[in-house]
Amino acid sequence: MPSEFYTASNEYYGGPDDVNALGLLAWNSTVTMNITDNNFHYQTINGYDLAVLTVDNEVEIYTYAQWWVFVWDQDGFQWYNQTNLRIDSSYWLALADIQNYSNPYQFTIKNSKTKMLLTMSFNDTAYTSFEDALDNDELYFTFNLNWDDRNTGLNALSLVSLILTGSLPNVHPVLNGVFAFIGWSFIAAGVYLAFIFTLRIVGAVFGGGGA
Repeated sequence: MPSEFYTASNEYYGGPDDVNALGLLAWNSTVTMNITDNNFHYQTINGYDLAVLTVDNEVEIYTYAQWWVFVWDQDGFQWYNQTNLRIDSSYWLALADIQNYSNPYQFTIKNSKTKMLLTMSFNDTAYTSFEDALDNDELYFTFNLNWDDRNTGLNALSLVSLILTGSLPNVHPVLNGVFAFIGWSFIAAGVYLAFIFTLRIVGAVFGGGGA
């Protein structure tokens, strides 16, 4: 068990009997994050790239796709309380609006791709609210993803990006480097052939030249 999850589940979850480490680990994937205010937090959970953005005690969570420096397909989560009522019409959760929620509290978050259980918790011997804990950079989010909600698909663009960046999962770093070298070699060869082809076309059209 990751040490930070052990800390969160045992030190900060003191209280309700129905929220414990064993119960959370029954899910397919479990990730715990220490959330700080006015910051971006990134994590990967079972095939999904997950981002948590905090701005002035408000929280937004979304999945996204990325290749190199390019980011797209941001898909925000909607928040549902324990009675399955949507908390707000936007994708942002204002911590000031949940001051009366118990600690820890479990939300269901959903977007067009998946849904997760989110347990929000803090050390209630040190802080009085979720907002207070975030102000002091000691708010914890534990994400749980069920078997049926895993991201098992891999599109062509994702595969190419993994190869070119040497990031194929469960592959030795040396092999990742070899695959990346081969991939970039094919791209370089393609660019060169396209250049030669263009020169030949120009020479054929205008005459007197070409490679």
